[in-house]
Parts: sequence; structure tokens; C-alpha cells
Amino acid sequence: MALFPITVFAGVLLSIIPVNVQAQGGPTVRQRMFIASEADASFTFGHTRASLGWRWSHPFEDATGSVTVFAERTAEGAPPGQPTRPVFIARQVERVSGDPEAVRWADSDGCPALLRLMHDFEALRVPSTVIPGLTWPPRFPVVTLDGTVWTIWTRDAQQGDRSTAYVQMSSNAGEIAAWGQRSREALSGCWSDDQPSILGDVR
Repeated sequence: MALFPITVFAGVLLSIIPVNVQAQGGPTVRQRMFIASEADASFTFGHTRASLGWRWSHPFEDATGSVTVFAERTAEGAPPGQPTRPVFIARQVERVSGDPEAVRWADSDGCPALLRLMHDFEALRVPSTVIPGLTWPPRFPVVTLDGTVWTIWTRDAQQGDRSTAYVQMSSNAGEIAAWGQRSREALSGCWSDDQPSILGDVR
């Protein structure tokens, strides 16, 4: 079933993703893995926190993964007239039931595809809100009953008046899922076990 939960933090929390653990007497394997991927958004390097990210899971597989992206700035190689330039560092965590977490890295200097993906991320459109019963004729959703669920988030969104917002959206179909698949393909050859040197010795 296609889901589009959108979370916007602009002083008021409008919605949250429900993970009802207590009602089921404790988390399932898939829920534990989902909760762990939620925690990846809070991963920091010193005072640098993740700016954006995405995660994926499949309802019939005990495997999930997440990518968090950090933006560091460096004066090295900055364009003329510009004091610094951004270097994007991506941290991927893959989890399979019973196996240790697999953590891998990529950065936009060694993987130009990551920089292109950031431009693609910025161009993503937030789904429109449709309230049942408010329009006629009704707009019936296209329902997909299976597939990988992708969740995309950023804490650096801006509203029309440039006020900040946290935006999160999820679906197993449509533009969101298509973007998730593009991200997987774009970065497939970029991942390394080695932490990017720009991060120094921070773990």
C-alpha cells in the first residue's frame, strides 16, 4: 500500500511515523531494525550532524538500510571568489537480521555521483495533501501493495518565507520510490569501508 507520511517541524509537529511497539508486546526484528535506522539521523561527527538522508525496508524481508549525509566545507579547490566549497560525506548502514551492521562510506570528491544526487535530492517535490471528501470528483490514489518502502528526510528544508522546516516523506511507489532506486544505483560503485579523510580520526 502506498503511503505518504509527511513530517514537517516548523514549531509544531504535524505528524509522526507510527511504530506501535507496546501494542505488540515488544518490537519485531523488522521494527528493531527500523528504530535503529531512525537513530542514524542523530549520528554526529563532533558538532556536525546529518543534514539529510534516506532509508529503505521491505515488508517481507528482515533487512533494511539507511544513508545519512553530512556537509563539510573546505577552502581547498573552492571556485574563484568563493571562500569554501561543500564536500558531502555519506554514511551507509545496512542491517540484516542476525548479522553485524555493515557501515560504509562515500564522499563527493571521490564520487561525483553523490554531488549530482544532492542536486537531484534538492529538486524532489513534496507530495500534495489530499483530504478525502473535499474535492469532487474524488482523487483516488494509485495503490501499490508490495515493494520496498523508501523514507526520505531533511532537516534543512525551507518554507515559502524561508522559515526552516524538517520534512520527511515515505512511499513504496511513485517519485519517492523512484528516487530511492536512483540513489541506490548512483552510489553502488562508490561505497568504501574506509572513512573519508576529511573527517579525520572521528568515529
